[in-house]
Amino acid sequence: MNSERNVLKLINDISNLTLFVVDQSTLQILYCNQTAAKAGFRRGVFYHPDTLSFDAVNFHQGDYQYFAEKSILGSNVDVRVKRTLWDDEGRQIPALAISVTPHIFAGEVKIRHDHSKDLLQGIDVLFDEYVVIDLVDDRYISPKLGPCASAFPHAGDFTQANDLYGKMLIHPEDRQKFWELTSTKSLRQNMPQENMHIVGELRRLVAPDSFEWIETHLVSTIDAQTGHLKVLWCYRNIEKQKQFELSQREQTAWIAQLSEEYYAVYLVNLSNNTLRGLRVPEQFKKIVHMEECYDKQFSMYVNEFVDPKWQQTLLKITNSTYIIDQFANDNNRIEHIFKNKQGFWLSVKIIPAPGYSDAYPYAVLAFEDLTQKVEHSLSEKTAKMAVAHMYALAISVDMEHQGYNCIHYSEEILSLQKRGRYRDFYAQFHQQLLDSDKALLSGIFDAKLYSRQTYAEGELRIWDKNKKLHYYTYYSTRISTIEGEKIMLLLRNIDDKKQQ
Repeated sequence: MNSERNVLKLINDISNLTLFVVDQSTLQILYCNQTAAKAGFRRGVFYHPDTLSFDAVNFHQGDYQYFAEKSILGSNVDVRVKRTLWDDEGRQIPALAISVTPHIFAGEVKIRHDHSKDLLQGIDVLFDEYVVIDLVDDRYISPKLGPCASAFPHAGDFTQANDLYGKMLIHPEDRQKFWELTSTKSLRQNMPQENMHIVGELRRLVAPDSFEWIETHLVSTIDAQTGHLKVLWCYRNIEKQKQFELSQREQTAWIAQLSEEYYAVYLVNLSNNTLRGLRVPEQFKKIVHMEECYDKQFSMYVNEFVDPKWQQTLLKITNSTYIIDQFANDNNRIEHIFKNKQGFWLSVKIIPAPGYSDAYPYAVLAFEDLTQKVEHSLSEKTAKMAVAHMYALAISVDMEHQGYNCIHYSEEILSLQKRGRYRDFYAQFHQQLLDSDKALLSGIFDAKLYSRQTYAEGELRIWDKNKKLHYYTYYSTRISTIEGEKIMLLLRNIDDKKQQ
């Protein structure tokens, strides 16, 4: 009906409400009411969340509010961000509506006393259905009824009609909420005077077995002729907006989780080449600006912070054109490890944001500090090199699951995979043993042995692939890992000692 913009224009003159709408992608201001304009906000300029001290992650997610004791818009105010769809010449733009209202402290009236004259002027054009309720006589008139409501009389007893309306047209899960919101008793209690405004969201029948979300407005006024307190009940369909909100919940949860796992997370609009920080380390805040292009900002980051050895490759794989091409070719995970000028190992992961499409062309850049993992990996490699110099075989066997994990082996005597079936290893090893030593092998991998003693050791004689016999000492023990109990076997060549 029309757009969200029309509804917002009707409340342009509400003196105690500051309201403006920003493009969710660019944060360009699309609309601001007169109160917002007086505070310095202007349509077309870019809004910075820091103006109202928003947390960047929560601001991006929308549906966020907080209490501000002091702000540029006054003291003791409630600031709220709500995700919406903004209609701009027929184009639906994902946007954020930001409202600032005086805070209501405990003990005060909890319903806003908005001056709603402008809201009343465009009712017939803006809303799908509206009813005028006389709270004194409990009667109503309905100049305009929405879909599936044609059977209702245009005037009559409100309580009776409202009960039937809820049963016939409101979703079963929302009926109790509907009656608590619209019953004569509730209206008399919650709207005892004129110029009060209540808003709610419900699911209403729009076709047989088909419900859609509606936004309900209740506005109180005084009838100039009778002096009776009356309530204007009206609604508009918000199904598209609601579906957009619901479709973003998974993405919102995903981004929030991602923000916790990585020390820096950014959202890049690949269409207009802009960057938004979801989690920005303090030292990077000076180079993250919404109005500048992503490629330019990332180039600044690389030149200032990244080790020159890694700069060229990093700039290539993080370039927006490169990312678009990779996503188009179904490469949905770009990852690169690099080192910064301070000597820390970092990883950047680039993936499409959930819902990635031409309409939502966002990529997520997430940075992880891998310094400890890389150093641990280097330590493991060093340890493996030491094992290779000391042992001809280092292997762990999981007898419960009949598998092995080979840490190192000498190709002179065996040919093993890194992981494999125990019986394959046993058959190959058993074949290479001197016949008189073959009986020892089954004992080494008998779990019962290690219930009586902590380890076993001895000598084995093994034929190499050239049919030459070699002497080895073996050491075996039971070890505990996160995967369960295993038996570790180490073989060490002692040919030199035997020749002495």
